[in-house]
Formats: sequence, structure tokens, C-alpha cells
Amino acid sequence: MLSFNRKESILRRHGIRVDPFPVRALPYQARFYEERRRLPQAEVDADIGLALAVAAWRRRIEGLYEAFRLDLKARSAAGGVPPTSPPLC
Repeated sequence: MLSFNRKESILRRHGIRVDPFPVRALPYQARFYEERRRLPQAEVDADIGLALAVAAWRRRIEGLYEAFRLDLKARSAAGGVPPTSPPLC
């Protein structure tokens, strides 16, 4: 099974527009963990927001890759030549 990063790379190589990987809304604040202080609600919300954004990004990548794979399969079955891709190295 391919990783999400590998699927994203394959899609990009074939010219399919893919959203960039989501980033955290607030920069990570290690001082709260080092000082063992309670995290502010904004920090908790940023973590939750990032987790939701990553899950949505993964679903989009999976859906785009599945559509791409089915398109290649249909072209191959119809006798068309699937597009060539650069080596995966």
C-alpha cells in the first residue's frame, strides 16, 4: 500500500492539482509542556483543527488517487496507452 505522500507525489507528477499538506494555525509552544502549565484553549483548538485538516487532506488524496487509478485502468482496458510517469525513485 502506498503512503499518502507517495500518492500525492504520483498525482502531482501527472499534473493533478493537490492541496498542500495543512499546517498548524498556531506555532507549537513547547514552553507549556516544559513548564507543565495548562494549555490555553487556543492551543487545544489549534491541535484539533490540525487533526481535522489532516484527516480531510488524506480523504481528498485518497479520493483523487482512486479516481486516477480507475481512469488508468479504464484507459488500459479500452486499449489506450496510459500516461508514462517518471521513475518512483
